[in-house]
Amino acid sequence: MTVTIHLEDPDFVIVEKPVGISTQPLSSRRGMARHSAAVPPRDAPTLAHQVSASFPEIQSVGGSDWGAVHRLDRETSGLVVFARNQKAYEALRRAFSKNEVEKEYAALVEGEIQQAGTINWPIGPDPKSDKRVKVYRNVAEARRMKAQEAVTIYMPVGANLVFAPSTLLRVTIKSGRRHQIRAHLAALGHPIIGDEVYGSPQAGRTQGSPLRLHLHASRLRFRHPRTDLRVEASSPASFSEAPV
Repeated sequence: MTVTIHLEDPDFVIVEKPVGISTQPLSSRRGMARHSAAVPPRDAPTLAHQVSASFPEIQSVGGSDWGAVHRLDRETSGLVVFARNQKAYEALRRAFSKNEVEKEYAALVEGEIQQAGTINWPIGPDPKSDKRVKVYRNVAEARRMKAQEAVTIYMPVGANLVFAPSTLLRVTIKSGRRHQIRAHLAALGHPIIGDEVYGSPQAGRTQGSPLRLHLHASRLRFRHPRTDLRVEASSPASFSEAPV
């Protein structure tokens, strides 16, 4: 597999993650189960393996993270940042953890959404499954389950006639909880097309085509960890016909 490089810098590289591959090696199969409904073999190639073919230095950055300063779900495509040295790794990790990185996604959801909105329901563990998270609307229950604050902002930008009725959304998040966008949109009543965990997987399948989750990390903006200059990268979602 050839990795698409969107931005190459002495301190980091921004690449495109395709659907169906993990971001980086995880330390155990238990760890893999937390982040993906379909657990690949421990020796399965990851995006980090592919990136390290051109940037071997990432293998020694961030321990088992292989330089990855954040991750996308295995089923999600889009932009991922890999640090090329430990100092950049630590700075970028702090930026992501403090929500100083602007993250934008394209999501194709079931049903029609006419107006922009904000979802701020807390997200926490689902006591019935370790493959998914739960959105808590009850304050007392959220506290009892130690659910975390999560804010998802969405804006409709068009429709996709292939999966009618559906709506293409531009989504930004003010936090980075596991499965946040997927769980929030499903709780809103508009699951992402092709989501096997939170939605109706058959809605994303066309005749003769493989199933995929229609969620794509389309834009990143952050401050350079060394120069403090503004960095921006974008990647259009291949599953949409409308501009994002």
